[in-house]
Amino acid sequence: MRPTPAVLAVCHRCGSAKKGPFVPCKACAVVPTREARAVAWLLSGHHLDVEELDEVARRIRAGDVPDPPRALRDDARRAMGAVGAPPEDDRRLAPIALVGLGLASVLLTPFLGLAVWLGLRQARPQAARQVIVVTALVTVLLAMAWMADQLL
Repeated sequence: MRPTPAVLAVCHRCGSAKKGPFVPCKACAVVPTREARAVAWLLSGHHLDVEELDEVARRIRAGDVPDPPRALRDDARRAMGAVGAPPEDDRRLAPIALVGLGLASVLLTPFLGLAVWLGLRQARPQAARQVIVVTALVTVLLAMAWMADQLL
């Protein structure tokens, strides 16, 4: 069965053409759930053109199981707007930025680190974790210094 422009997806299980990536397949009745939703989206007109859909359908019917790389599935989840999709730009902060944050937190206030953490926690979780660790360390050190001053 050749996909046409009106048919926008190929079933990830049986290779049959269907109207969209998340609709039930009329041939095998499979409805993509969880991880399969990203694969289903990749096997649709959102990601492939008609010729590519035709080739994918042929290969699945021949017995191939679609297994796209994790990075491609993550791209699909981001494109679908899926909850829990990894952020596109989740890099760690440079060491110099962490040192600067630590110094600024000591000289100004640890609340600065909290503000930076709040700004990064959705867009860059790895960087946000780094910030909260540095901020917690500075806060503990400042609290210990304050307690030592009170005891003397």
